[in-house]
Amino acid sequence: MRNLFSILAISALFLASCGGGSTETAQNEGPSACDCAKLTMKAEGADASIKDACDKMIADATFNEEYKKCLGAEMTGGDANKVNLVDADEMKFKVPADGTYELDVTNSNVEWKATKITGAAHEGVVPVQGGTITFTDGKVTAANIIMDMENLAVTDLEGEDKGKLEGHLKSPDFFDVANHQTASFTFKEGQTVDNKLSAVGMLNIKGMDKESKASLMYSSNSGDGAVISGSMIFDRTDFDIKYGSGKFFDDLGDRTIKDNVMLKMTLKANKVGA
Repeated sequence: MRNLFSILAISALFLASCGGGSTETAQNEGPSACDCAKLTMKAEGADASIKDACDKMIADATFNEEYKKCLGAEMTGGDANKVNLVDADEMKFKVPADGTYELDVTNSNVEWKATKITGAAHEGVVPVQGGTITFTDGKVTAANIIMDMENLAVTDLEGEDKGKLEGHLKSPDFFDVANHQTASFTFKEGQTVDNKLSAVGMLNIKGMDKESKASLMYSSNSGDGAVISGSMIFDRTDFDIKYGSGKFFDDLGDRTIKDNVMLKMTLKANKVGA
């Protein structure tokens, strides 16, 4: 795990948590370090003025240290206050060695979140069924992620309510899992800065393809592995999922379900032939 967190290279001092440990500059003059980290991981729709403020503040060494810590927490889905710190001589981020990596389906998943117009939300996971990622010259040059829609799960409910919602999501109203057992994202192109990738690819849901954007970060893991984390936002109506959409129904009121769905990916992969 030491390599995974080498992006967080700072001194051996332990920084305060994101909740109460933002720098003086962040508190008084703009977004916090963790706000900027969240913005970095955001797939799209970022406020340009906030992004500009973050870019300027990250240039400050003290702010940048906390920002890296928050970025590591966003990348791993952990608590910024529990991110491992590494010695100052590991300032350079270590990317995976060139080659093709096969996704470790046991330790990879995709989290989803859908929200009603009232602000109420449901969350869950979609297991990763398979896929590969190829690195060339330290950059992602090919990737295919296959998601197991048959085992889509709801995580914010229990018992009968959980079962009902999972059944509804698998029905023709939503993902029609009986006819479309998998979904996928296939990388086409992207811009890489350090280990951060703005990816463009084809998202396939219910047999329909739509060009979509994702924000990804990657690093080498211990041994011959790779870790990739990121997020994506897609419009479900692009895939003929119209149930509860205000675009198609006028009288839904507070039953309206927002069209945008958030995906958060946590992927681990092992080098083929290692």
